[in-house]
Amino acid sequence: MKRLIAAGAVFVIGAALSGCTYFGSYFEVDQLNKAQPKGSAFTQALTAQYRDRANYSQNVTMNYEQAYRVADRGLITADGTSVQPYAPAEFDVPSAQQQEIAKARAQLEQALTAGARDRAPKEAALAQAKFDCWVEDAEKTWQPELYQVCRKEFYDAFGQMIAMQGEPVDLSSTNINATDLNTNPTYAVDTNADRFLIFFGKSGAKLAPSTVGSLDQIAQIILTREPPLVRVEGHSDRAGTAKSKQKVSEQRAIAVAEALIQRGVPAKVIQTKGLSDSQPLIKTANKKEPANRRVEIWLVFDKPAQ
Repeated sequence: MKRLIAAGAVFVIGAALSGCTYFGSYFEVDQLNKAQPKGSAFTQALTAQYRDRANYSQNVTMNYEQAYRVADRGLITADGTSVQPYAPAEFDVPSAQQQEIAKARAQLEQALTAGARDRAPKEAALAQAKFDCWVEDAEKTWQPELYQVCRKEFYDAFGQMIAMQGEPVDLSSTNINATDLNTNPTYAVDTNADRFLIFFGKSGAKLAPSTVGSLDQIAQIILTREPPLVRVEGHSDRAGTAKSKQKVSEQRAIAVAEALIQRGVPAKVIQTKGLSDSQPLIKTANKKEPANRRVEIWLVFDKPAQ
């Protein structure tokens, strides 16, 4: 009889604790649902990702502890603060997964630091949210299929972040090596995009080897869709003299145009122009902002080539 009473007491205590967790997470999730995200495009996109996961944890899987934790991160992000990806040490990650997760986190942090938050805010937010999901679910060893889903979604999102959904990025200067993540080093470019970006990780107008796959895909898109005009516009950062900035922007445009012509794009449809530092992609105090060292490729369908 005493054992039954004890068991009942444990059940009551457990139910009470569960109830506290539920109401606490309910309040946090409700606050997140009402929050008006501030800050950059990245923090706003990350807030939306955390909001979706918090609601799913609260209302579908009823994992109230997780819902509370994710909602709390979402509220911090909604206030305009960029939270860092989860550290594996914060969770009971099985030893078999620790090395891969640690490596993936290092690569993610490196890409974010290199400017991915500004260059591809939606893709960067998705990559961070899916990484956090992977780390959280990795400790649920009784449900291994969960972390596998988040793991795959992270790698997919990471690839899209690098490719920028049709805006390829040269990340050669960041030492990011996609093959280290056991993924295809050439990511799919959005075939419906009309604008593509090629970044120059260093000063000068030399194309990095990492842009080859993106240029191959962009050239194929142009050949398939046959726009009457392809504008290739070079840009520079704010470092240097007016003359040097104009010159390097023109050289970058010519380098990309020549690469497209080598891949079969008719020279007659290509129009090159150097815009110096007149149209920065990112306005910062850093005169050597890597995101501004770029070429933009525009497919124009509403007027013929000159």
